[in-house]
Amino acid sequence: MLIEAMAASKPVIATNTAGPLGIVAPGATGLLVEHGDARQLVDAMLELLGDPDRARTMGQAGRKRAEKLFDISRLMQQLYGVYETLTS
Repeated sequence: MLIEAMAASKPVIATNTAGPLGIVAPGATGLLVEHGDARQLVDAMLELLGDPDRARTMGQAGRKRAEKLFDISRLMQQLYGVYETLTS
């Protein structure tokens, strides 16, 4: 859901675990918090709610990042390249 939220120009808050680390640009497209740290999660939500301009800027940056890194045609080209390598 992170990529979808970014594509919808929404800032994201996620845990700093393997998957989100490859998707979110911390401080640019969203915020990362420690897994299981409810206080950090609340603080991150309040931070974005308290600064709508920053949230909007993160959302716009997230959309650009999603379009650049996760565009379906780009992903299909990469997948095709993997298949070519495996079948050569």
